[in-house]
Amino acid sequence: MKKVIVFLVFCCFGMVAAQSKFDVANGLYQKNDFKGAAQLYESVLQSGEESAELHYNLGNCYYKLRKVGPAIFHFEKAHLMDPSDEAIENNLVFARKLSLDTIPHFPKVGFEKMVVQSTSIMHYDRWALLSILLGFVIVGCFAGYYLTKISSKKRTYFSVMVAAFLVWCISLFAGFYQRNYIHNQHPAIVFSDKLDLHTEPTSRSTSSLQLREGAKVYVLEKSGEWLKVRLTDDSLGWLQTNGVREVNP
Repeated sequence: MKKVIVFLVFCCFGMVAAQSKFDVANGLYQKNDFKGAAQLYESVLQSGEESAELHYNLGNCYYKLRKVGPAIFHFEKAHLMDPSDEAIENNLVFARKLSLDTIPHFPKVGFEKMVVQSTSIMHYDRWALLSILLGFVIVGCFAGYYLTKISSKKRTYFSVMVAAFLVWCISLFAGFYQRNYIHNQHPAIVFSDKLDLHTEPTSRSTSSLQLREGAKVYVLEKSGEWLKVRLTDDSLGWLQTNGVREVNP
């Protein structure tokens, strides 16, 4: 019992300390001390605390410091954790404009684009919470329909139950779809100023392209110190792991 109490006290102390650093970092940012703020935000991350707001603030710091790779990386992390936040998405667009990367982005089109955009209005955790709440509504309506003897109330309970069931199916699908989409995507950001894209996982192979800091790639395979990646124009190649950082490892 004492060990549990000590553990809880330690966790609470850690959370308070992290929040204190976060507040101090916010103050430094307001004073235009972006380097000092970034260092404190990084220390909060190293303590185990993580949130969309924290990554968003870090992205803003690195954007002000003109550190393209870290700025895009943290905006991507924030967007992954809170895809519905417009400020994060807008700042990510601004950060990408700092990059000298010239690889074209081929956006999704048609039905796939519609599904991705629709399911991304909330994080899958929130879709799951909505599904649970709707489950209670469905059970409550079923109980009301079963217990009431008044026909008008039966119709009301039945109508609400059917509507809630349909929305429950949609939210369940959206949550699973977005979770699978996020976990099947393995985006990474180039941190090196220049990084050669090779045709094979060896430095002796041909360099087909040179990526610039801030370029976004998708990791398909790992082989020792090399990553097989897909670029935003769907071309393939190999990069050394020390030049990139995975957003969703």
